[in-house]
Parts: sequence; C-alpha cells; structure tokens
Amino acid sequence: MSIIDAMNRWYAAWNAHDTAAVADAMSPAGTYIDPTLDSPIDNQTTAQYAVSNVFETYPDAHFEILTLGAMSDTTGAAQWRMTGTHKSNGRPVATKGADFFNYDLVTDRLSTVVGYFDVLSAQKQISG
Repeated sequence: MSIIDAMNRWYAAWNAHDTAAVADAMSPAGTYIDPTLDSPIDNQTTAQYAVSNVFETYPDAHFEILTLGAMSDTTGAAQWRMTGTHKSNGRPVATKGADFFNYDLVTDRLSTVVGYFDVLSAQKQISG
C-alpha cells in the first residue's frame, strides 16, 4: 500500500463513521492531534474522540477531500471540507481544514496525523 492509500483509508473510515476503522487506519503506536486537543492521542483514543467529539456533535458529518497528495513515500497532506448538522440545534455547519500525515511502511498504517481546522468558524455557525 502507499501513503495515498493510507490517507484514503483514513477518510473512508471517518466518512463511514466507523470508529474501529479509524483506529485501524493508524499504526498501533500512531498519534493524532488537532486544535481541540492539549497533546497527541493514541489510535484507540482517536477512535473514541471521533465518536464523542465529531460523530456525536455532527451525526451526519462528512469529509469532502479537496486536495490530497504525497510529499514522499512516507509523508502526505490533504485539504478537506467537513459538512454536518449540529445535533443540539440542527444548524448546518461547513468548515475547512487540513491534515498532515506520516506513514509507517512496516505497519502499513498512518503513524501520525496532525489536523488543522477553523474552530472559530464552526462555533460561529453553531451559535448563529
């Protein structure tokens, strides 16, 4: 498999709302971090985070990949647009972000995922 395949597997898992597949897309020692986290989290915690912070808040969350590419055999990046409906008030939300990946050739999984997205834009859309 390649870094491109691994990144596509990551987004397919998120779009399927498949938390086991989110964890499986990462190597056993893999880590994830984004602007809402204080420090990197492991693959199992990332799957729990997906459920509690994303899928619970936006039950219909969907990630549209705008650009996706490899920078080397083991690094890649993607720009995305997430759309969803905020569960508590029914408001639609659309926000953009980007993820940067490192790929572990031995485990054929992502070893690090660093996500960036506009937290303020989503908050403004939710509050009206």
